[in-house]
Amino acid sequence: MTISDKPLLPDDPSDAQGTDKSNPMPEREAQSNSAGASTDAPSISLTPLEHAEAWLALYLDAALSAEEYRWTQSHLGRFEAAAYLASRGRLDDAHRNAIVATFEAARAREQAIAKLFAGLSGEVKRRNLPPWLDNGLSYGDPDGALTSAILRAGEQCGVQGLDAWWTGIGDELLKAVDSGALQGMAVALWCFNVARSDSAVQLPSICAAVEAIARPRLNISPTEQVWPWITETGEFDAARFAFYKFASVRCHWKSGFGDDAEDFELLIDSQSPEGYWKDGDQASHLVTAATVLLLCSWRPPGWEDSVVRAIEWLSKQNSDGSWNDEDNLDPGFRTAMVACTIRVARNALVTKARTLPNWDGDWLTYDGVELYQPDGRAKNRIKVLEAFQEEGWPTSILDPLEPDPTGNRRRQTVEDLNSKQDVLRFYCPGNKEKICWEER
Repeated sequence: MTISDKPLLPDDPSDAQGTDKSNPMPEREAQSNSAGASTDAPSISLTPLEHAEAWLALYLDAALSAEEYRWTQSHLGRFEAAAYLASRGRLDDAHRNAIVATFEAARAREQAIAKLFAGLSGEVKRRNLPPWLDNGLSYGDPDGALTSAILRAGEQCGVQGLDAWWTGIGDELLKAVDSGALQGMAVALWCFNVARSDSAVQLPSICAAVEAIARPRLNISPTEQVWPWITETGEFDAARFAFYKFASVRCHWKSGFGDDAEDFELLIDSQSPEGYWKDGDQASHLVTAATVLLLCSWRPPGWEDSVVRAIEWLSKQNSDGSWNDEDNLDPGFRTAMVACTIRVARNALVTKARTLPNWDGDWLTYDGVELYQPDGRAKNRIKVLEAFQEEGWPTSILDPLEPDPTGNRRRQTVEDLNSKQDVLRFYCPGNKEKICWEER
C-alpha cells in the first residue's frame, strides 16, 4: 500500500488553535496577560496542517519500513519531515530512535578514526565536518538543505554535541564562498538553510559567515558596491533577497543591510496577485515559504497583508494532504516546509490578539473561565504553572522541574495538566528541554 492509498487520519479538533513549535525563529511573545483580546487579527484555517501532519506521518512510516534514515540526498524529505513532526511532539519513538542511531553510528566511526590517527606519527589535522560534507559543501550538499534537515532532526530528537559540526560548517561556508566553490543562488540557499536551526544561529562562526557573505560586493568600479541579491543586469532578485535577509535577521545582524523600506517595497512588488513568489519564471513553494518566514521574523510595516495572501496560495495542497507539484523537490521536504511556514504565519498573525492563560496561585483560568484548581500535593504542576505565569505565558518555557534524565517527571506532569482540563494542551517538544502550551 502506498502513502496515497492509505486513509487520512481524521481532522483533530483539539489542534484547531495550535501554535507553532516548528517555528525556525523565536516568536515575538505577547507583552500583556490580558484575558480579553481583540479578534480582528487575520486568521488562517489549520485544516491543511492537520492533513499535512497526517500525510507526513504516513510518509515516514513507509520510509522507515524501507531503508530507515541515511545521510544522502535521497533521504532529505525524511529528515525534514522528522524534524517538523518532532518539533510538534508528534514523532513516534521508532523514528526518533532510528535518527538517534544514525548519529551514534557516526560518532563511533569518528572515534575509531581518531584512535587510528592517534597511533600514527605526526599530527593529522581533520576538518570538523559531518561525514556527508567530507568532500566539501558544494559536493556533499549543493544548497545546504540536507545539512539543515539532518542536524535539525537531530536537535529535535535530543542529540547533543552538534555545535562542533555547525561551527565547522560556518568556517567551511566562508572558505567555499571565497574560493568560488559556492556561487550565486547556492550561497543564498546555504545561508537560509543553516539559519533555520535555532542552535546554529547562536554560534559565532555561523553569524560571522552570514554577515561576511551577505555584505555588498565590489562591482566593476572599485567604488561601486552591489548587494548579493542584485543580478548582473541590476535587477532585484526577490528569492535571493528573502534567503539572505532571513539569515541576517536570524543572526541578529541589524546594521548596514541596505534600505529596508526600499527593499520591502521591491519584495512586495514582486509578489504575484495570487500570492506566490517566483523562482525564475515559475511559482515556487520554496521561495514563497522562505519569504513568509522572513516577513514573520522581520515584520516591516505592512507585512501582514502580504503574508495572508501568500498563505492562501500555499494552503492549496493535494487532496491527500501533501504538496508535491511544479518542481523536483521531494514531497516530504516540501510538505514539511509548507506546513512549518503556515504554522509560523498563523502564529505571527494572531500573536498580538492572543488570549493568554492566567495562574493566580489558586486557579488556572483562560478567557475568564476557571479551568483547574490543583491541590497542594500537585507540586510539579504548580511549579510549571508558576513558571509560565512568571514569564508571561510564552508558547514554551525551559523545564522548571528538578533534573530527571529519563524525562518521566516532565511527561507525567504534562499528562496530568492535560487530564485536569480540556481547553489548553501542554506538551513536550522534540528537544525534551521545554514545556509548551497551546489552545486545543
